[in-house]
Amino acid sequence: MPKVSNEHQEARRAQIIEAAIQCFSKKGFHQTSMQDIVLESGLSPGAIYLYFKGKEDIIRAIADKQHSKERDLIAKACSSSDVKIALGQLVKSFFEPLSDSEVFESRRIGVQLWTEALSNPIVYEVVRSGIDEPLRELTKLISEFQEQGSIQAGLAPDAIARVMVALYQGFILQLVWDEQVNVGEYVTAAEAIISTFFQA
Repeated sequence: MPKVSNEHQEARRAQIIEAAIQCFSKKGFHQTSMQDIVLESGLSPGAIYLYFKGKEDIIRAIADKQHSKERDLIAKACSSSDVKIALGQLVKSFFEPLSDSEVFESRRIGVQLWTEALSNPIVYEVVRSGIDEPLRELTKLISEFQEQGSIQAGLAPDAIARVMVALYQGFILQLVWDEQVNVGEYVTAAEAIISTFFQA
C-alpha cells in the first residue's frame, strides 16, 4: 500500500475541518451530525474517522488553528517597543478581519463553543486554552509598558488585558446577532477606549 504524504494528510484534515465549519455554522454544534460532515466533505465515513474520532476532536482542531493565528498576532504586536503601535496593531489585526465572511463564519462557531463550554468539559478545556494564553501574553506586555511608564501604573495589568479581550468578545457577539454593525467604526471606538490606559 503506497505511503500517504504529509501534504495529502494535511489537505484531507483541512478538507474535513472546512466541511465541519460549514456544517456548524449552518446548523449549530448539536444539530450537526458526523454524517452531515461526511456529506459536506465529500469523503467517506472511514476517511473522516481516520483523522478525527468525533465532533469534539474536530472542534479541538478548529480551535487549535484559530488559537495558533491569534498567538502569531499577539507575538507580532509584542515585538514593538512602542505602546501605541503595539496595542493599535493588536486592535486592527483582531477586529478588522471580522468584516471578512470566512473569518465571520469561524467566529459564529466560536460563540457556539462558548455556550457548549458551559456544559461540556472537553469543549471548556479547548475554549479556556484559547483565552488563558492570550490573557497571559497581554498581561505580560502591559506590565512591560507600565514599567516603561507608557501605561498608567495604578491599573492592574491583568484587568487591562481582560478589558481588551472583553471588547473583542463582546463585539463578536454583537456582530453575530447583527451583521450590519460597522466594523471600522467599532475599531475606532475601541482604539479610543484603549488609549485611555496610556500614561499622559
